Amino acid sequence: MDTAPRISLKQSNRKIILNMFRESSVLSVSDVSLKTGISKPTVQKVINHFAETGYILPEGKGNSTDEGGKKPLLYSFNQLLGYVVTIHVGPDFMHSAIIDMKSQILQSDFRKLDDIGIEEVTRMCADVISDYSKSDLVQNSRIISISIALPGIVSASEGVLVYTPHFPGWGNDYPFVGELKKLVSVSAPILCDNINRYQAFAEMKAGKAIGKRNFMIIDAMEEGLGSGIVVNGQLKHGAQNFSGEIGHMLLMPTSGPKCICGGKGCFEALVSLKRINALINEGRKLHDNSLIFTDENNETMLKRLFAAFVQGDEFAIVIMDEIAFWFASGINNVIMINDPELIILEGIYTTVGDSFIELIKFHLERLAYPGIERKVQIVMSDFGNERGILGAGTYAIWSFFNQVEFYSD
Repeated sequence: MDTAPRISLKQSNRKIILNMFRESSVLSVSDVSLKTGISKPTVQKVINHFAETGYILPEGKGNSTDEGGKKPLLYSFNQLLGYVVTIHVGPDFMHSAIIDMKSQILQSDFRKLDDIGIEEVTRMCADVISDYSKSDLVQNSRIISISIALPGIVSASEGVLVYTPHFPGWGNDYPFVGELKKLVSVSAPILCDNINRYQAFAEMKAGKAIGKRNFMIIDAMEEGLGSGIVVNGQLKHGAQNFSGEIGHMLLMPTSGPKCICGGKGCFEALVSLKRINALINEGRKLHDNSLIFTDENNETMLKRLFAAFVQGDEFAIVIMDEIAFWFASGINNVIMINDPELIILEGIYTTVGDSFIELIKFHLERLAYPGIERKVQIVMSDFGNERGILGAGTYAIWSFFNQVEFYSD
């Protein structure tokens, strides 16, 4: 049975026209009518409706056409009418921001997290929300939504943090949204989901996946790897919200390195910083002249490895080739199950460049179905450390403007 809310022609026209303003700078009635096929009188009525509610602003008059005539009235979307507080809770940090309705980051804060309990994390989130709600930005406006990106398995529909291997002491099935609401006085919806799903949404709306309906992101951190999967334009959660937990896909179950989840040979354990350091230490005696050990320009071993690899250092190539093999093995399994058109790599490996992607493709072509060309596109993300807060915020804005009731009288 189709349970999707019905939308009238009036509501549909309002949504189409407002979305056009949200994605543009300045438009006239004629611009909107030409691009949407909606009549000029209807466009003007919709503009008047949103002008009354403050979502569309007049911008004066434009230039006349070559044929002359009256100068058209111009309008724009009021991106400062409301704000979103977005928070990314990471394995050892909390990154937060307040963004406008075009996903522009206006203020942000980054703080390290010690080994604290989930109740304290919830209180910290409440304090962050309170601080942003009192900022000068919000005084003449309002917070339209609060969005929290969490690590681990998350039930977005219930607002529950099911489990995170990074913090096993947090327990199971913590009612995150419910507990946060008790501490927050701001009258705005509170959303939460797994960080990688939010990051995939950001790529779909503002990144490398614009226009794509079947893709996934793979985010490899120093310790941890996860994925956000989009199928037919929809974020996938799965029956138990396991969708995207590819970091714990077993690739070397009998003799692989131990993972933080307790298993052996998980995808994320085979490409983690811990694994990289182990490989470097194992080969140090035989490769003591490697650029990895003689480079004085980069502070961390990871940066030294990447720099040496790009410069063609033999030992660095050996290490990166092994990492690329495990990436290819994990990606191959995903392709066999999901067959995406695009895979976007995020996280620590994005600074390596296309040569690392070529290594992954080299191994990928030699795995399952070697006789069939893999047409999946693999690219590096343009997002940096802001990807978590941007993803959570972008999803909250989309959710706010996707409400059918918003376009009613």
